[in-house]
Amino acid sequence: MRDTWWRSIAAKLQPFSDTKDNKKFNDAMKAVYGPQSGGSTPLLSCDKSTPLTVTDYEQMFQEGMTARVLDDGTLSDPFPVTNGVKQDCALAPTLFIIIFSAMLNKAFKDLDFGVDIRFRTDG
Repeated sequence: MRDTWWRSIAAKLQPFSDTKDNKKFNDAMKAVYGPQSGGSTPLLSCDKSTPLTVTDYEQMFQEGMTARVLDDGTLSDPFPVTNGVKQDCALAPTLFIIIFSAMLNKAFKDLDFGVDIRFRTDG
């Protein structure tokens, strides 16, 4: 029964796709799946009362993070890590790119951007 329903939906959508009528195709898709939500759903705190902020995410990654230093064969006592991300954290490259991009934008905001190409025609 479910296959029959999907086939009927596909049969209704196919003519719109064949004629490249995007408006009718999208309207028909909305009738099946409902309207598209406005962006992603925010993550909420444990008590589901407030959305999490960027600072909250950073604290979650740093929570309980400790480090030790090996110096000349002597291992230090564990100490809390209060900034940065864990080694091999999937978020580390993303955070680096965001911070690096912001730093470059601030550093070069007043400069005239462009590429100066110099070449010779005498061989």
